[in-house]
Amino acid sequence: MAAAGVVAQPDPRWGETPLAVVVLHPGHAPPTADLLDWTNARVGRQQRLSGVVSRDSLPRNANGKVLKRELRLEYASLNVTGDKAT
Repeated sequence: MAAAGVVAQPDPRWGETPLAVVVLHPGHAPPTADLLDWTNARVGRQQRLSGVVSRDSLPRNANGKVLKRELRLEYASLNVTGDKAT
């Protein structure tokens, strides 16, 4: 994985759940379902990801910090379960 950010995604049952947005290394990228399983096996129950979304880059400010606000806005209207957007 080259970069990642985790943002809150609306959830009808819990209010919000974590969604990982990742940038994968070309040619060395495991399927996002494998990343979801690997992460959820290692974090606490309340920290488990609801999904993993892969993209080419993350929005960053001039200092290189990931702009999570933009990611939240982009993925707020999607219902992502596992590695699929529905």
